[in-house]
Amino acid sequence: MNNLKVRLITHSLLLTMSVLIAYVWTSSQFLADYNLQFVAFLIIGYFSTRLILKKAGGASVKTISGLDMTVLTLIIFTLIFSTGALSSPLFFLLYFLLFGLALLFEPGSSLFMVFISSFIFLLVPEKKDLFSELLQLASLFMIVPLALIFGKQYIKLMQSELEVKSLTKEEKKLNKTIEEQQQQITEMEKDIKNG
Repeated sequence: MNNLKVRLITHSLLLTMSVLIAYVWTSSQFLADYNLQFVAFLIIGYFSTRLILKKAGGASVKTISGLDMTVLTLIIFTLIFSTGALSSPLFFLLYFLLFGLALLFEPGSSLFMVFISSFIFLLVPEKKDLFSELLQLASLFMIVPLALIFGKQYIKLMQSELEVKSLTKEEKKLNKTIEEQQQQITEMEKDIKNG
């Protein structure tokens, strides 16, 4: 249980930093001119890091999924903030991000992401149509329970697969032990007949 809390806190910090970096980058007058270059740099850096990790013997699945979701969050929020925040035509990418978070991080990460993104979106000064923007935020809160359900079901499925693999290995060991015992019994019967 303690390990779960540590992972949730770590994932929450990574997601918060990603959203804040994207917000600060796109709200800066000087840096906002380089949004596409920033996204391209992130993509190139991501693939370079993955290549280095693969050649170095690989990293743990948790490290790779953390890298994946952090970079993906940073890219998605940079694109959304640079194209109009809540009125962005790329806002739908957040729905996919929430499902990805529920599957690759802890399912509670999706809920945390909705709260953080809602807080940041409310800070964005562009308020074109308040009603439609509130609907956008409400849609995020409505998607979260579905993402949580999928995330929990995915975790159960992965645990079941691990149990099946474990039982399959144990079955092979037991079959090998049975074959060895049968072979010993056969040899003992031959010895008794010959002796």
